[in-house]
Amino acid sequence: MDFLKANSNRYSVRSFSDKDVDDKILTNIVKQAQQAPSWANEQPWKVCIAKGDTLDRIKRAYHNNNIKGLAGDSDFYTMHRNQWGNFARRNMAGWNNDFSRFLINNRVNFGEISDKLFDAPAVAFLTIEEFNPWSFMT
Repeated sequence: MDFLKANSNRYSVRSFSDKDVDDKILTNIVKQAQQAPSWANEQPWKVCIAKGDTLDRIKRAYHNNNIKGLAGDSDFYTMHRNQWGNFARRNMAGWNNDFSRFLINNRVNFGEISDKLFDAPAVAFLTIEEFNPWSFMT
């Protein structure tokens, strides 16, 4: 598949099936991702994949933190929409309107499905042991 076709056919999954993903498939995905370029080939990231009981515990903790109103603990400052430039704010507002209309029309409770991590049967966590700003610019 060429880039243009792959790019125009991409989509974001917001509701997964409960079907297990074979470990070999996940391993192959990670191997393919390792082909991505990095600054000076530093390849600083590690991938941890959670499934089964481990993922169930993560989902429960995520759900409980949401119920308690606990905010996430991002390593990056989260900018409010009004801190972005005009062009980006217009894009965000357009996407937000379209997405909200989709949720309403399809009777989807986004908070409920995101609270369950979209029922994903596996979640990949990307980590970088030593922070280097160049690691994020590749």
